Amino acid sequence: MFDMLPKTVLGPHHLRGATINRNSLQAAGLVAAWQPNVFPGGGTLYDRAGVNNGTISGPTWSAGLMGHSLITDGSADYRVTIPSSTRFDGATGTIAISISTDGTWGVDGGSAGGGAQGYAALVCRANADGSSGCMLLISSGGIPQFIAKDVWSVTRITLVATSDLRDSMPHTIVVSFDRANGAACALFVDGRQEDTDTNSAAWAFNSQAILLADSLDSWWEEFGGQIGECRWYNRALSAAEIAAIYANPYDLWQPTLQIPMDDDYAVGGNPHWYYDLLSRRRAG
Repeated sequence: MFDMLPKTVLGPHHLRGATINRNSLQAAGLVAAWQPNVFPGGGTLYDRAGVNNGTISGPTWSAGLMGHSLITDGSADYRVTIPSSTRFDGATGTIAISISTDGTWGVDGGSAGGGAQGYAALVCRANADGSSGCMLLISSGGIPQFIAKDVWSVTRITLVATSDLRDSMPHTIVVSFDRANGAACALFVDGRQEDTDTNSAAWAFNSQAILLADSLDSWWEEFGGQIGECRWYNRALSAAEIAAIYANPYDLWQPTLQIPMDDDYAVGGNPHWYYDLLSRRRAG
């Protein structure tokens, strides 16, 4: 998972101030990486792979199973807004996000979207009517789903996972896509492929912003739960690469020279001791 790792190795609480490890295989094709543990607090979710920082509107910060994460309660327009960029316009790509939820969220979505506690938005880049883009959603039953629509708002592909994620534990959801007519897309949960299909026709983006935990289309609910790391790649990662990210997500990150190792290290906390990466000895 993005946000659970044994304390004997690099984990979420040790990422404050970290940078991207460009020697990692996980950095190939990476155009954005929003990791709450790097600079927790404040109104900005920083992109450590580029310059596309997100503006936080509503979600609050918390420390828990996922390290520092964003808490969303499913209220109207609780979201993170990431400005549009041509970096996200590639014909192929991969979106990955870590979440935790009990399946309870907002009730203002359109009835065909499920109404009360219907499908909630996780990562969305589409117009206000859902056209010209894609949406990574989760149902009230905890099932992830990916939808992509063309400029006429015709659905060109739908992928539905099989895992119920309503256990309030961290999970990683990944979709790899190719926007061409007849091209394959695939949906993964916790490193396992759970659905794949091909586009019935090509679809494209329309210079939209990216939203986390919400969408421009009021048809869908706002997500309620925790949001951890989110990544966007400009290429479709293979199943093996996605499994490797799930198995060792922190391979992407280059920590500072000293990393805090206290179990009680939290937002604003003062760790009692560190593990020095140069001497490989305990310090403090």
